[in-house]
Amino acid sequence: MAIRRKDPEYTQSMYGLLAILSQGPMSGYDVRKTLDDREMYYWRESSGNIYPMLRQLNQDGLLDKTDAYTKKKKRVLYSLTERGRTELDAWLAEPAGLNRFRVELLMKLRFGTGLGLETLMSHLENYKHRIQEQLDEVREILSEIDESGDSLENDMRRIAVMRFSLDMEAVSRWCDLSRGILLRRLTGRSTETRLIPWQRRSEEAARSYQGFYRADPWGVPMGMPSRSVLAFEAPSG
Repeated sequence: MAIRRKDPEYTQSMYGLLAILSQGPMSGYDVRKTLDDREMYYWRESSGNIYPMLRQLNQDGLLDKTDAYTKKKKRVLYSLTERGRTELDAWLAEPAGLNRFRVELLMKLRFGTGLGLETLMSHLENYKHRIQEQLDEVREILSEIDESGDSLENDMRRIAVMRFSLDMEAVSRWCDLSRGILLRRLTGRSTETRLIPWQRRSEEAARSYQGFYRADPWGVPMGMPSRSVLAFEAPSG
């Protein structure tokens, strides 16, 4: 079992650039375009940080830098050196860590109680609408992956996108549950949020997943929890 280094020599951002450049020589612009691709939702970098990091990796001997010309226009291409490949392989072999994250909505809900319940519920409704837009885009991406052939690389692309889609489905469900809690306080009704077995989820929730993932030989959509996993059900009525 690989052991995670306590003090890696470079930042995660730098290792991310090395990983992207493992595909072949690229300019800083090419790297930025790769990071801007909609499939790369899980790795974002500020454009202003990319070029300084590339220069630092080059100075440290992890990247080679060569000049190339396209239609008489000069382009600086970066590529992995042997040392860069060794450092990247060591990072790829390490167990992945858990990263801290920021969620603007949670800060606004947590500390925005003075604005009133209607404002808080509006935040949740708007957030869910944006989540749904992202889910629609995810479906398009999965369709494109399915059409691009059967390969290990496409399987890895599918796995990455499924992680995002499941996250978004869970957040959408959380929006419903949270809105139910606030609605209870707004109306004074007594409602109950409970845990139920996966197979008893509502038909509506099941339909939202239908066709979203391929089913495995056991009939469980890929990327979804097993039937024994418990899931939240929103208050009824």
